[in-house]
Amino acid sequence: MKKAPTQTNNTDCGMFVCKYMENIVRQNNSNWQERTDWQEKMPKYRAEFAYGLFCASMK
Repeated sequence: MKKAPTQTNNTDCGMFVCKYMENIVRQNNSNWQERTDWQEKMPKYRAEFAYGLFCASMK
């Protein structure tokens, strides 16, 4: 993947992989160069991911 967003710390690698996979599965073929805000939105992504796991476990 050329020009994909990258993490700026040593803790968000798993969430970046999850976001990459989410975009691939949803066939979101937008320009990776435009996705510069992933790192700053990581707390939001973590909360959404945790909520999704919690809701799935309640079924």
